[in-house]
Amino acid sequence: MRQSLTPIVLLSALALVGCADPSELEDEPDAAVSEPDAPVESDAFEAHDAVGPVDAGVVGFDGGPRGEDVTSPPDAGTRMDAATPPPDVGTPRPDVGTPRPDVGTPRPDTGPPGPTVVERNYRVLHWNIAGGKENDCQTALITRAVVRYARENDVDFVGLNEVCPGQFESIEAALRDLWRLGPRVDIGAYVGDERPAIVGNAIFSRLGIQNVTRQTVGEDQYGNRNLLCAQVPALPHLRFCSTHLTPGDSAARTQLGRVLDRLEQWWDDRRDTVILSGDLNLTSNDPGLNTLYTAAANTRNNPDNRGRYHELDDADPEHCPGYGERSLPGATAGPCSQGARIDFIFVRENRIVDDAYAGNTFDIPTDCTGVCSDHRAVFGRVRVRVEE
Repeated sequence: MRQSLTPIVLLSALALVGCADPSELEDEPDAAVSEPDAPVESDAFEAHDAVGPVDAGVVGFDGGPRGEDVTSPPDAGTRMDAATPPPDVGTPRPDVGTPRPDVGTPRPDTGPPGPTVVERNYRVLHWNIAGGKENDCQTALITRAVVRYARENDVDFVGLNEVCPGQFESIEAALRDLWRLGPRVDIGAYVGDERPAIVGNAIFSRLGIQNVTRQTVGEDQYGNRNLLCAQVPALPHLRFCSTHLTPGDSAARTQLGRVLDRLEQWWDDRRDTVILSGDLNLTSNDPGLNTLYTAAANTRNNPDNRGRYHELDDADPEHCPGYGERSLPGATAGPCSQGARIDFIFVRENRIVDDAYAGNTFDIPTDCTGVCSDHRAVFGRVRVRVEE
């Protein structure tokens, strides 16, 4: 009797299993794997303490606030492929309960993050003030003229040539007051020509300065010729420089080569963004400047360039395109018969954002002891990339 019942019981059990609804059977849960967060679009970084928007109507400028930082969002990470089919239902996954070997482990092709690059707008003034020749090393009136330019044009950097020591001290104090910077902030640097009647180069920055360098690039009857530069403390990969080269094409070309070597060394070694200002005693279309001007500036007024730098007035559509507006008093010299230019502000072309630069020159003030200088002041605006 027991033997006849056993097959019946087994058949009944098999029937019950066969009638079960497959939807009622639960799969074994997959191991949890977290996805990285989606990239977060950050707001602009805090602007520096300069005030005032970029001039409206300047070709290439976006009108954003000066000092605005722009940075690319962080990498989104590696997402799992949504098209990959899931493992068979009901089949135990071999890695359930076992950490995936690549979770929390950098992928082989993932390198260290690159440097953060910010974008900022700056306004630059360069002027050969003829501190001894036209001002007899007097301080009050030429100080007033420099500070007036800085105030009216909301300037961030000032580079001056032919500055007497007393004029440097007077101008530094006046700019410190204008920029409302305390005595603990270094804002200026000076280098003289080491002659009894000293004149020299000076630089000033409303962002402060640090790590000043003074490099001799030549010597003549007037004294040493120097390249004076400094870093900006908050952005040590940003430098501002001023130089004044020897009158005479051959000497000036040789000295310019030394200046350019120094700038390119900073680029090659550190990826520094350098703003160079100065009286180069070479006109814009002099062959000696062909290694400085970028080929993008080539025009019939200034041809054969093969360098890597834009002069901030080289795209001026109204003042001799490629050559720029005059920086000397006469208005008939130069390829366009509009006057000669020997004073400049240069920035490496790959550091300029979207061709956002422009420049012009100012009439010479006449309220010093007569004229304030025998050079026109040069002014430029530029949006640059700087590594943090």
